[in-house]
Amino acid sequence: MQRFREASVHQKDNVRWNFIALLVLGSQAVQAFEEPNSDARPGKLQLQEESTCSAFLLQQSASAKTAVTSADTLKSSLRQVSGFYLTQNNSRHQVRQRRIEGLLAAEPGLAVHAYMPLDPPRFTHHQAVHQAHIEMIERCNKMRPSEPCLILEDDSDWQPGLLKDRIAKIIEEQGDTWDLAMLGMGVDNLKKLRRLRPSNRKPHSVRLQGTRGGCHAYLVNRGESLDKVLGLLRHRRGQACAIQATRHRVSTCTCVERISVEDSQEHNISIVAANPCFARQTGNSKKDGRYAWAVSEQLDVRYLHPSEHQNS
Repeated sequence: MQRFREASVHQKDNVRWNFIALLVLGSQAVQAFEEPNSDARPGKLQLQEESTCSAFLLQQSASAKTAVTSADTLKSSLRQVSGFYLTQNNSRHQVRQRRIEGLLAAEPGLAVHAYMPLDPPRFTHHQAVHQAHIEMIERCNKMRPSEPCLILEDDSDWQPGLLKDRIAKIIEEQGDTWDLAMLGMGVDNLKKLRRLRPSNRKPHSVRLQGTRGGCHAYLVNRGESLDKVLGLLRHRRGQACAIQATRHRVSTCTCVERISVEDSQEHNISIVAANPCFARQTGNSKKDGRYAWAVSEQLDVRYLHPSEHQNS
């Protein structure tokens, strides 16, 4: 009987200790559930937040470096700008060829070649010029799509040594976020220039949402910009290059002339222009004043005094 009592007491003690052990284990389980990771403690949490912040800053820095690298890559590609100048095989154009070859010789690093298109009888003059510009940009897109494409006409004129310098300044000021750069754009009416909504005016360039006259000097950016500008020109070719019924008989769709705000938005084309423009079209001195325009810091547009334009 005594042995039975001792065994009973000993069994009760075991049950009591087992119950205490279960309580301890339960408490640890609850603590583990509330703190599944030691990193959630205040000190660790602060370190985790600092690490996340550092990662975000590194990501932003990398994005900024990518944008800078893109512009730097474009600048480096200017060491060898390729393109074409439009001309014809006759005595008048041969004189122009010699003159523009002399200008290009003063611009080291430019690989700009003569382009003499066929002139099918079914095309009007405006249609033939338009088609020739499409073909020149197509050749750039096929041969050197990773470089900007310079398009000139043999009657384009600028101060010797100025062309590549101004192109570099436009890229430095406007970055790589443009598709078409007008180097010589004639404006016969300042109201028409205001309608192009100038913005982001810089010392040598300005953003526009369209163009006015001048196919004689422009630059198409590399990559997808070549495809976008070609898409616009092909679309305009589909309009059959209609001639306005005015006494001036102006073509409404020759190459990159007179791109409307609506067209630039529809084709998602970003346009910049030299400010002031520096490339003129020779052969008609009465129209030289069209190129003497500028956009001020306040985005006002005006014509320059002849002395200002000569020094620009």
